[in-house]
Amino acid sequence: MSFAATAAIVTIVGTAASFYGQQQQAKAAEATAKYNANIQRDQATTTNSIAVENLRRKTRENNQILAQVRASTAAKGLSMEGSPLAVLGDSAFKLEREINDISFQASAQYQSLAQGAKMTLWEGQQTATAIRTQATAGLLKGAGSATTGYLQATGKMPSLSRTTTTID
Repeated sequence: MSFAATAAIVTIVGTAASFYGQQQQAKAAEATAKYNANIQRDQATTTNSIAVENLRRKTRENNQILAQVRASTAAKGLSMEGSPLAVLGDSAFKLEREINDISFQASAQYQSLAQGAKMTLWEGQQTATAIRTQATAGLLKGAGSATTGYLQATGKMPSLSRTTTTID
């Protein structure tokens, strides 16, 4: 086997190994993105479960507070009209607003984590696509280099110079 053929084979093998390595890197980028997105989805689900439990507890606590206000009002011999009713209504409104705030915050956090998971997957796909594009470019460059090197070493490289003629 001639030196030119050996050099071309070494170039091709090196290029193929590089291409294979980049393909594996792209697969790893996608797998990592999927793993991280699953973690983010799990966090979103856990956040939602915690929020549901917190809302249940807060609702129960609020009902106990309102029951205490009603009991206190009754113990004082007051009826549930006028000022005592206004105090109860105001208390109920404030307590319900706290529940709504908890719900809103939990929903926002859940959406943020869920969107983060989608973004992580997208980023992984974009990274893998970029790596695969680089791998293909490297493969083509390596094939071109091997061909050029072989042709130059064997003296079979065609001339790329052009001659121009002008017509008077």
